[in-house]
Amino acid sequence: MLTIDDDDVTSISGIYEYILDGKEKHLNLRKFRPKDIRAAYERQDGKCKRCGKTFAIEEKECVKT
Repeated sequence: MLTIDDDDVTSISGIYEYILDGKEKHLNLRKFRPKDIRAAYERQDGKCKRCGKTFAIEEKECVKT
């Protein structure tokens, strides 16, 4: 679940609406361009910073738990 402390949330005022209807559009979530994703993937050698496992770029997506 996303919170005020989440760096991906760029619209703090949208959190109340998100809580009420569950639609992420209210949060104005930050998006990354494919070339930025590729650059970060290569910089990290395909390894997850959290768990240390190696993933293919197609599997790579940051999921906070």
